[in-house]
Amino acid sequence: MAGNQGTTEDQASVVTFDSSARLQVQNYSLASGATPALAYRGGGTNFQAGLSTAQGALRAGDPGLTPLLLFMSDGCSSTNGDATMRAIKAEFPTIHVHTIACGSGADHRTLTNLAHAGGGTFHAAPDVTVLQQQFVHIATNAGAVDGLIAEFAQQIADAVSNRLVLDYL
Repeated sequence: MAGNQGTTEDQASVVTFDSSARLQVQNYSLASGATPALAYRGGGTNFQAGLSTAQGALRAGDPGLTPLLLFMSDGCSSTNGDATMRAIKAEFPTIHVHTIACGSGADHRTLTNLAHAGGGTFHAAPDVTVLQQQFVHIATNAGAVDGLIAEFAQQIADAVSNRLVLDYL
């Protein structure tokens, strides 16, 4: 996700990952009003794949926008993403990194370390309500005064909440 403090120029890219990563949305204009469709597969968690794909999406983004990386997981990965996160921070020194531990059994330590590797902030979201609150908090602190980022965050939170419900049934 990249933005200019809540202007209509704000854009988002979405990467989903399990044992592999997929770029689902690239440079989506938050002002478009359309809701991007996201598909999830499941089956393993590979931080390295997700972060490498996110790094490519950041490279393809508008260099005039300030990058924001929201990394959500339960923290249980078959790979350590710290080195890739440090590389992302080195390549994009103005990036704002937020890791979010999703679910009540999430590995907070792993996601805290990942946030620190990117010079960012860790957030815990044990349930869908808290996840939505975290999105609003992050969007507010990013300067999303016009609500575009908050609206997109709500769309992502809704999609993630549906996935969390399926995972825990």
